[in-house]
Amino acid sequence: MPLRDIVVFIFWFVIVFAWIWLLITIFADIFRDHELPGWGKAIWTLFLAGASERMPA
Repeated sequence: MPLRDIVVFIFWFVIVFAWIWLLITIFADIFRDHELPGWGKAIWTLFLAGASERMPA
């Protein structure tokens, strides 16, 4: 396996890991907020789930 392929794999692995970490952090922030009602949390969750599906691969 050439070195270039390994570097590209590590790069994309870090990008995907950062994206998942960002989503977890946003979900935690949404559900920790006591001022946001349940419907608001549900709408934000659906929005983030829909937005994460449409990310280019």
